[in-house]
Amino acid sequence: MKYFRIEDFTSYSTLFPKLSRREIEILSLFRVGLTRSEIALKLNVSVRTIDTHLNSAMHKYELNSSSEFLKPNRTKTYAKYIY
Repeated sequence: MKYFRIEDFTSYSTLFPKLSRREIEILSLFRVGLTRSEIALKLNVSVRTIDTHLNSAMHKYELNSSSEFLKPNRTKTYAKYIY
């Protein structure tokens, strides 16, 4: 299985300044439709580790569920945290 890698974190860091590189990497895979299990397999970590990173990201942006990361208006949702 090929390892997923983001070469340039600049745009992600601008949109999500509170997230770590690993949280951004996991969130990117989650946004393209991979399940937690698929992400864990792709990154060679446990599902619990994926859940920990997603929960940390949710906490940083005061979200109630990880599905809120999938909403189309996510830019508006996070705008108050960016500026």
